[in-house]
Amino acid sequence: MLKKVESDSDKKAYRLVKVLLEIRTEIERLDLEYERKIKPLREMQERVEAKAMAFLDANGMSNCKTEPNIGTLFLKHGVSVRVGDGAAFMDYIIQHAEYELLEARAHKTACREWVEEHGEPPPGVIMQPYREIQVRKPTP
Repeated sequence: MLKKVESDSDKKAYRLVKVLLEIRTEIERLDLEYERKIKPLREMQERVEAKAMAFLDANGMSNCKTEPNIGTLFLKHGVSVRVGDGAAFMDYIIQHAEYELLEARAHKTACREWVEEHGEPPPGVIMQPYREIQVRKPTP
């Protein structure tokens, strides 16, 4: 239940909420401005990187040091991994006990439910309550 703050406390709460909302609005404005300004630079960077890749490929090189030395172009090899079929992946993991294919982290909601049922966190899990201040604008 919301409690209405009155007198000097009311004024102080009003000022705090007002300042927090102003800060949040300015951060949102600056984030949008940043995204707008950075977009053409990121697009240009992608085009130049594609040209650099084509240059290395055309010359059969995996790296190239500049003369005079202002930097080195080089290829980095890696792999992107994602799960395309979660059910098939988990079935395989369980059937073959290939748990090393998984990364582990605790599921917050499931852990909360576990605590409600058992009175303590699951073995090996640390649950740390926290508080943070939030500000909500009134609905129009």
